[in-house]
Amino acid sequence: MFKLRHIASDYFKPDKGLAFQSPDVAAIYSNLKTRTYKGELLYRVLAPVVHVITGVPPLAYLARKARLSLLCSMACFAPLALWAVLQEERTWLRQVNLDLQWLVDGDERWPAVGGDNWPEWNGLLASSTTWVKRQIKAKLQRDMRVFRDHTVTMVCLWAIWRRAATTDMVDRKVIWVCRLCGKRVKTRAALGAHFFKTHQRLARHRAYVHGTRCQACGREFWCRNRLAIHLRDAPSCLQKLHEAKLTVEIIAPGLGSKKWRQQADEDYTLATSRPMDAPMPEVLTDTWHEPMLQAHRDLSELLTETTLPHSAIAIRKLIEDGMAKHPLYPDEMDELASYLLKEAD
Repeated sequence: MFKLRHIASDYFKPDKGLAFQSPDVAAIYSNLKTRTYKGELLYRVLAPVVHVITGVPPLAYLARKARLSLLCSMACFAPLALWAVLQEERTWLRQVNLDLQWLVDGDERWPAVGGDNWPEWNGLLASSTTWVKRQIKAKLQRDMRVFRDHTVTMVCLWAIWRRAATTDMVDRKVIWVCRLCGKRVKTRAALGAHFFKTHQRLARHRAYVHGTRCQACGREFWCRNRLAIHLRDAPSCLQKLHEAKLTVEIIAPGLGSKKWRQQADEDYTLATSRPMDAPMPEVLTDTWHEPMLQAHRDLSELLTETTLPHSAIAIRKLIEDGMAKHPLYPDEMDELASYLLKEAD
């Protein structure tokens, strides 16, 4: 605690020099409640709430109190050489001026803040140091009460919003199901693994992983698995490679497979990715993956060569049954349905 108060009396402005340390200080204070909050619950307490629970003011408040306390001591004992250095440096005195403005705000008992009023301030700080410090303490306590009430209100609003957002997400929960065989899984990744193992659908990016450098954007990743992740998450690069027909003969291993883990051990490096070559020109086309292309061909043939029923519900059932014959993700089905609707118009 002594170390924290020593830091708080630093000459730097709190909004530019100490603000970044506030979360760290809150983390230290949170350790005071280790007996109240057990296990991981301690680390879920928000940083502003830590100050409310412990009653310890934020770092900026402590810094302001320390600066004004130091100013009182300087008014009594500081040599002229120290004042000269501070006047030359200016930053600390500028911040102290703001602290004095905060102290006198809303209270007419204080002198005005300004260079012309410094002799009056100097005499007041030197002759009534105890009284001045009591006023500083009282003002900080009022600010702390305002901070506490505001923090509690904002945390309650945040909790209400989070609960509402979570409920909304639960209501819109995606059901990951394979229409081909009816298998249900928990995540999109699990559905992709099922598509590959059961229905031989290959992730599109795996056919374009060559070496450790992306030929589309020219960035070097130093690791084959990193390049695979990049191509998976960068559809623009993948589209460039597709347009240039830069496929590979040996398909890259799937994420998390035995071969994938072996490559991770072989290519392990701490080097970060960086651009090495000029990127390829942008492409405007967006080609579908082969399962979507095949599904579109089959549905187009079905809708053009088959006598369609008169009921819209029956037509929708016909399209859904046609899509169910292909290993497609829900978003791919939505995109394909929208495209068919545009073609029909």
